[in-house]
Amino acid sequence: MKHLYCIRHGTALHNINFKTMGDKAYTNFPDTPLVDRGIKDAIYLERTWEQIPKIDLVVVSPLSRTLQTADTIFRLHNKPIVVLDDLIEYKQSEHICNFRKNTSMLKKIYPNMDFSQIKTDEPPYWSDIKRTIEEEITLLKDRISKFKEWIKERPERNIAVVGHSAYFNMMLNNFSETEYTELKHCYPYEYNL
Repeated sequence: MKHLYCIRHGTALHNINFKTMGDKAYTNFPDTPLVDRGIKDAIYLERTWEQIPKIDLVVVSPLSRTLQTADTIFRLHNKPIVVLDDLIEYKQSEHICNFRKNTSMLKKIYPNMDFSQIKTDEPPYWSDIKRTIEEEITLLKDRISKFKEWIKERPERNIAVVGHSAYFNMMLNNFSETEYTELKHCYPYEYNL
C-alpha cells in the first residue's frame, strides 16, 4: 500500500485575484506564482508538519506555484523531488494560469528537482482551442489514472504529492470543484493507494 499526502500549493496570484476579478484571474495571467501569503503557507507547513522525516519521495506538478511550494517545504530535508506533467491542474485550455513554462527554463530555476519524467519541453496537455467541460474532465481523469499507475510502480511507500485543488478533489472525492469546495492550501490530505 502507498500512503500519499496530497498537498495543495500555497496561495497563488490567481487565488487572490479571483476575489476581485472572478474567472479573469484564471485567463489573464500565465503560470501564476505564489504570493507572499503562499510562501508563508509553505513555510508554516515545513516548520510544523511532523510527517516530513517519514516522506520517501516528493512528486510535484510542473506549475510555478507547486514547484515553489515543494521547494519551500522540502529543500532543507534532502528528499528526492520528481516533477510530473500528469499532476498539472485542470483545466488545460483557456485557464492560462495552468499553462506551464518550458521544461528547459524550469530545470534552471529548480536544479534540485528531477525532470526526467517530463518528455517534452512544451506542455503536452495544453490546447489553445477551448475544450468542453466534459473533455477537460475526461482528460483530468485520464491523467489521474496515469499518475496512480506510475505511483504503484514506485518502490517508495510514503509519498508527498504537491499539486492542485481541482486535481485532488477529483482524485480524492470524484468530483470537479467550485471555488466554494476548494481544498485548503498547504494542508496534507491523506490518501491510500
